[in-house]
Amino acid sequence: MIEKDEVVKICDKHGFLAKEDMQIYRRKDSKSGYRARCKKCILEYRLKALGKDGCKIHGFLKPGDIKSDGRCKLCHRTTANTKRNTDPITKAARNARVAQLRAENPEKYRELDKKYKEKWMPKGYRIREVLQLRGIDAEQYEKLVKDHDGKCAICGMPETRRNPKNPSEICRLVIDHSHETNMVRGLLCHGCNVGIGHLKDNLQLILNAYHYIDYWDQKLA
Repeated sequence: MIEKDEVVKICDKHGFLAKEDMQIYRRKDSKSGYRARCKKCILEYRLKALGKDGCKIHGFLKPGDIKSDGRCKLCHRTTANTKRNTDPITKAARNARVAQLRAENPEKYRELDKKYKEKWMPKGYRIREVLQLRGIDAEQYEKLVKDHDGKCAICGMPETRRNPKNPSEICRLVIDHSHETNMVRGLLCHGCNVGIGHLKDNLQLILNAYHYIDYWDQKLA
């Protein structure tokens, strides 16, 4: 059996193909163990199958968004994701398949995990969480850290809480937001964020706590 990099393909229409113009996949019934297809022919077939009008929902599509049978990949992806996330049998089958693939090729998945972390989790905080939950990007978060001088907006101290999963790492400042409008208010340390959370972001409760502490400080002085 030859190696994947040694596969050669001569297309009847486009002639000898470079590596980037071939779609190579495993084929047990092939002598070489692989089968190669011409990407140019595949693209032409997809465009022809899709027609001039494109997708009824997404309109004109890029070549990479067209399936080999001419269907819209974006529509297919939406349907597939809905089924994967809602159907317990499909979800369990997917998880089992991924676990098996990870066990068979751990090096590949370690590399994928590394790329994912480099893209979404640089500098010790989850940019994906920042983007999705708080509606700001990494640059805006960096600006907030700079504006706060890396310190909590309430106590004025830097974060000291350590990451439970990695004790050698200090957690990032929490992005505080209004629970009514979901707008970002500032950066807080874990203690202050939990504190105002337990007081339900209620100004009257916070004032009551202030007067309570002030009363006893004066009485016990």
